[in-house]
Amino acid sequence: MKRKMNMMLISERGLTLIEIVAALVILSIIVISFMSFFIQSSRTNTNSGKIIDATYVAQAEIEEIINSEEHLKQYKNVSCQKAEADKKCYEANKNGYLLQIERKIKNNQTHVIIKVFNENHTNKLEAQMETILPRTKAAGGG
Repeated sequence: MKRKMNMMLISERGLTLIEIVAALVILSIIVISFMSFFIQSSRTNTNSGKIIDATYVAQAEIEEIINSEEHLKQYKNVSCQKAEADKKCYEANKNGYLLQIERKIKNNQTHVIIKVFNENHTNKLEAQMETILPRTKAAGGG
């Protein structure tokens, strides 16, 4: 009986090392999978911050236009992609962003669309904001 107990103790010594290695492998797999979640979360936070910044720039510009459509006169007048009657387009650089502003008068209302692009990557739209102003509020502006 004692002999069997001694054999079991001797054979369990190697098994403990295998158990530790197996536990480390399982723990490593779990840690690596959680690390990918943290990395993705960091990327998402960075992208969200960029979108929030660009949206803030668009919102500030909309508020300036609501206060006075004359505000648009300080920007460069550019040709619109789709030429339409009563439609004017402007471009401006603000806070590291390129703003494309489209103003169209339709049915006694002024439709304003602001597209915000990163100055360095003008093909990637960061934010877009639209508003409709009653013509009486936005009667001026050229």
